[in-house]
Amino acid sequence: MPVPRDFNHPSAWEWHQSYGQPPVVAPGICADAGQIRIVVFVNEPGDNLIDLPIHAACFLHVCGNTENVGFLGDLVRILGVATMSNQLSRRSVLGALAAGGFLAHGGFARFGIAEAHQPFTAAQALEKIKAGRKIPVILDTDIGDDIDDTWALVLLLKSRQLDVRLVVGDNRNALYRGKLIAKLLEVAGRTDIPVGLGVGLEDRPGRQSPWIGDYDLKKYPGKVHEDGVQAIIDTIRSSPEPVTLICIGPVQNIAEVLKRAPDVAQNARFVGMHGSVYKGYGGSKEISAEYNVKVDPKALQAVFAASWEVTITPLDTCGLVHLTGEKFRKVYESSDKLVRAVMDNYQVWRETQAKKQLPPPERSSTLFDTVAIYLAQSEELTEMETLSLTVTDDGFTRIDPNGRPVRAAVRWKDLGAYEDWLVEHLIS
Repeated sequence: MPVPRDFNHPSAWEWHQSYGQPPVVAPGICADAGQIRIVVFVNEPGDNLIDLPIHAACFLHVCGNTENVGFLGDLVRILGVATMSNQLSRRSVLGALAAGGFLAHGGFARFGIAEAHQPFTAAQALEKIKAGRKIPVILDTDIGDDIDDTWALVLLLKSRQLDVRLVVGDNRNALYRGKLIAKLLEVAGRTDIPVGLGVGLEDRPGRQSPWIGDYDLKKYPGKVHEDGVQAIIDTIRSSPEPVTLICIGPVQNIAEVLKRAPDVAQNARFVGMHGSVYKGYGGSKEISAEYNVKVDPKALQAVFAASWEVTITPLDTCGLVHLTGEKFRKVYESSDKLVRAVMDNYQVWRETQAKKQLPPPERSSTLFDTVAIYLAQSEELTEMETLSLTVTDDGFTRIDPNGRPVRAAVRWKDLGAYEDWLVEHLIS
């Protein structure tokens, strides 16, 4: 009997009964929110005893390969024996799989699961880049408030090592942010990149509305996901390799992602612009409740509670980045169309705040978010520390022995060299 195309419980039940299992024990395969799972049913369908998540792509690969039919049979047989022996814990079932030869035959490797999840690390990502490979990334951004998000998006599009799979607007006002993202992607000629609308489908004017003008998001040549949260989930789940999730906003979208699909943390790493560890705004010796944290502390608490590796640029490093003098002039005078879009947005952003026309700028604002884009592809110019951090309800990221390990870029090895790197990447 073939594997049922509809993975609801009754069909999975019937399929596994065809293997001759007793009716009271039926190891099964079903689908839950797009993810294939191995489930042991006891007594009747829906009474789940053991639940092992498997990436759907891996499962379909196994089922589509005739040499793997025996592995599926072994899996059903061994799970049935484990359950009939009253070995009811997840660990004992995994042990039974090992004893029954499923692991020896490479069963788990073929399904893409393991007893202990090992997070995808910065070291692994950076090693791929050093080997000349691109890594898949998603950008979650509150673009349209502070101008540094616009600089960061353009820097991301200029970073050849990063394969941008999706850009999603964060921190509500999703239609305004979506139009800004889409128009910038059109300028870049990158309408192959989907746009996601985050939580909060408002369309309130923002400081870059004059640049957006009457842009019609419905006419964006690429894909626009009205449910940007689900687009993040689907993009991570469907990726054959782990995704680097770059977050430069208050991460309400990511909190919702983790609420709906906590399993995505197994196929992603988090790189964010968040917090204040040793220094605050402007290099202050007193730490600050940094904006991206203070807006929604519980959202970042959810991020910190997930099982992925977390890397951040706190104010200690990102809060010190400005372009001045010749470095700024190189960017301001560039004829590159994307850089021109940044400069046009920068002028609009300044004048909307001042409510009057202003002369051309002579320096940049603080370019906080560009450092998160940098950390996604290199850490050579930063001093990294792994610290035990806690997100407090009033928006601070405090060192706490009861916190979680977070990799933080706490100092620059050479800030001037980073500024040179930034200019070079922007105008190249």
